Amino acid sequence: MHEGKAMAGEGAVIEWAPFRLREGVTESELLEASNAIQRNFLDGRPGFLRRELARSDDGLWSDVVQWSDAAAAAAAMEAAGSSETCHRYFHLMTGSNGNADPGEGVILMRLVRAYPRDAAP
Repeated sequence: MHEGKAMAGEGAVIEWAPFRLREGVTESELLEASNAIQRNFLDGRPGFLRRELARSDDGLWSDVVQWSDAAAAAAAMEAAGSSETCHRYFHLMTGSNGNADPGEGVILMRLVRAYPRDAAP
């Protein structure tokens, strides 16, 4: 969803995007925009698997998206650049370290292993 570095290879990819709210933005505004990006951008997008939005007590947020592969993640990031829904969502944020661009902190990671509840390795 944000800009990130492309990955080579196969397998699921986790997009980790930490951010903070811009001054004056409410949690309610963010959640409304988050719901819109889910409905209007992510749902039905090829390769989209899962998304979670989390917040720490000190106001650090993280949008975590799981993609089926690097190609799906890259295609979504490219499409986000021309999506008004994505622009509205991103405009509510600053980078996790206070930078104006929340996309600067986005990291793509290859999923190495998933541990379902009560599953022993």
